[in-house]
Amino acid sequence: MDSLTRDMAAGYWRLLGRLEQSIDREDPAVHSALRDMLAALSAHLSAQGLGAEMSRRIASAAPLLSVAHSLGCAEGDLRRLNSIADSLIVEGDLTYV
Repeated sequence: MDSLTRDMAAGYWRLLGRLEQSIDREDPAVHSALRDMLAALSAHLSAQGLGAEMSRRIASAAPLLSVAHSLGCAEGDLRRLNSIADSLIVEGDLTYV
């Protein structure tokens, strides 16, 4: 994972989420291994700065999907990190990953 891109990192997180949902978390050994793996992946991504929150000021109203595309992040991430209602138009300060 020396040349990890943002898309690759997102893919790893998705796979990790699927793995977490598919295993028996009641087993203490499995739970401990999963926790250690999550901590290691989080530390690696933090070291590369791919999980760092960034912010951008949108000066005039723009379509949410267009803004998400230009920032290189998912629309759902923008909605989750910011107080965006069901509106398709955004304006002001946005936080994104």
